Amino acid sequence: MTLLITGGTGTLGRPTVEALRAGGHEPRILSRRPGPGHVVADLHSGAGLPAALAGVETVLHLATNRRSDARATQNLLHAARSAGARHIVYLSIVGVDAVPLGYYR
Repeated sequence: MTLLITGGTGTLGRPTVEALRAGGHEPRILSRRPGPGHVVADLHSGAGLPAALAGVETVLHLATNRRSDARATQNLLHAARSAGARHIVYLSIVGVDAVPLGYYR
């Protein structure tokens, strides 16, 4: 299974990547910056997403950005659908729909 992780260098992403690797998986890590195991793409502009998603079956969307999370997620979903990804796991917070902050929209 080919797995792409957004936010793989962040607070939640790092331990997730470590756990996957310990389980014998080698996930692709989507990042805005080059690095070991990274594929470079920008969720906000969509640049690089088609190449990052090529051959990916499952996406773990762990990236977040206070200012433009909705747009970034829409770009990712569109690109993943176009690339034929079969599964997208989007991390959320239980009850977040009841919190009246724009960030949680």
